[in-house]
Amino acid sequence: PTRRSSDLTDGSQVAFLGANDAGPSFLSQDVGLLLPNTTYTLNVDVTQRPDIPNSHGFIQLVNGTSPSGTLLVSSPTLNSLASPFTATVSFHSGPTVSGDLTVVLKYLGTPNTGQIIFDNVRLDAVPEPSTVLLFGMGGLMLWRKARNS
Repeated sequence: PTRRSSDLTDGSQVAFLGANDAGPSFLSQDVGLLLPNTTYTLNVDVTQRPDIPNSHGFIQLVNGTSPSGTLLVSSPTLNSLASPFTATVSFHSGPTVSGDLTVVLKYLGTPNTGQIIFDNVRLDAVPEPSTVLLFGMGGLMLWRKARNS
């Protein structure tokens, strides 16, 4: 029996990506400034249309405002997509960063031979405890200074 693509996904927004004669396709979103000393984790549910097999792709984090920016981290090639699974990549920024962070979902394949489905895209940003502590201490010092003057 053939399952409908709606049976494979549970999000209200689903991205279907495939290649046409122009080549591979992608979807990207600039999520704002890259923060220093922060661990970014991107989780994406991935599968393929059951009636169009042979799909494969990548999930990536890029430094810049477009997919052509500097690649920070990429998943291995996402293959064997007949069963849905969650793909994950992580990146830890250093103390000196600049520019924006962009999430890229990419289909790579021969034109008109497959279609990959991305769903439930989640990006978590967790600052290092020392960074949070420094900001907290700085805020406390400013508050005390303002209170004493």
